[in-house]
Amino acid sequence: AGLSRRLCEQLRAILEPTMATRLRGDYRTGKRINIKKIIPYIASQFRKDKIWMRRTKPSERTYQIMLVVDDSASMRKLQASRLALEAISSMTGALSLLEVGEVSVVSFGDQPKVIHPFDMPLTGSAGARVLSSLTFHQESNQWSRMLQHVIGQFERAQERRASRARGRPGQCLQIAFIVTDGFFF
Repeated sequence: AGLSRRLCEQLRAILEPTMATRLRGDYRTGKRINIKKIIPYIASQFRKDKIWMRRTKPSERTYQIMLVVDDSASMRKLQASRLALEAISSMTGALSLLEVGEVSVVSFGDQPKVIHPFDMPLTGSAGARVLSSLTFHQESNQWSRMLQHVIGQFERAQERRASRARGRPGQCLQIAFIVTDGFFF
């Protein structure tokens, strides 16, 4: 938990808010009236008419982050599997604290496999299921298949998000973190 909080604070500086949800500013037109500006507006005999507020300052993060974990036997042989599980646990905890948006977890070895999809919230039980599904027994790691799979998952997630967010356009950045020992075979 302590590592997750420290990582969360470091990620907060890197992952900037992308969606404007707060109303701010003094405009002639807008979404909502600023109550503090009504009395000066009436006192100025309706000349100071900048009494409206708009959504201008980004305050919410909308990222699609994929954690890609090497599930090959080399991770177990080099005793990197425990570190990988700790890294996934810390990263998912930090991303949940930061409320970055959608998080997915994919394992790869012989075949890439989605362990946790983007459209499901990452809860404690889902995190336990993610960690228990990593066995570190696959014979090889196919990097080209993994990269194609990651790109395909990001494209499908972007299409799904675009079809759901018709009235709320916004920038959604996609990031993939790869946890591996670096051995290719």
